[in-house]
Amino acid sequence: MAVFTPVTSDELAPWLAGFDIGRLVALEGIASGIENSNFFLTTTAGEYVLTIFEKLTALELPFYLDLTAHLERAGIPCPGPIVDRVGRNFSALKGKPAAIVRRLRGASHMTPAAGERAQVASMLARMHLAGASFSGFQENPRGPHWWTVTAPRVKPFMVLTNTRPGSLDKSPSTCVNDVSLTSMAMVLASALSTAASSSLNRAVTAARLRRSSSLVSSAVFSARLAP
Repeated sequence: MAVFTPVTSDELAPWLAGFDIGRLVALEGIASGIENSNFFLTTTAGEYVLTIFEKLTALELPFYLDLTAHLERAGIPCPGPIVDRVGRNFSALKGKPAAIVRRLRGASHMTPAAGERAQVASMLARMHLAGASFSGFQENPRGPHWWTVTAPRVKPFMVLTNTRPGSLDKSPSTCVNDVSLTSMAMVLASALSTAASSSLNRAVTAARLRRSSSLVSSAVFSARLAP
């Protein structure tokens, strides 16, 4: 179960009292998910989702929650945050930022037909148009700054080998200097920033690495990533 921070009804009740959404009826952990702790929350006023954010900080959260609220006001069916009695859309629960959002109807559909895919595309277009008027801004958390920080951590796992045509020589290459190695590490970091835990995303990352290696004359690199 993807509940990394368990919460009991007794622990939740005092926190929930800060909202105008009735009394707690039921709390159920949600099995799906890979990063946050999520719960189906039922109160006397309706059904919601409680999220305890395991990685995002109180400084990072406003952008995401404010954007969701903005899209909901624009008519996009998305889980808008519920504000508490003092106007906050998140606050600390068990020492971590937590929020309550509206629970949407529906279920995951992993094999959509053509018509359903068209509906998804139409909704994405509506989201982009609605988001154009959102005033918030956040730097890409996996952008150049992250590459620069991550590259030194990736670099020790990179091995350069000679690849002269017809040669079986696998001795360390001397045609790539430390600057090139660092640049290649940044390419790797950039590729990793889009990868998740699925095998498909691992394959995409590997493909990007292979394309990046073609830019370095007479050398390739292989990355041995720690599990």
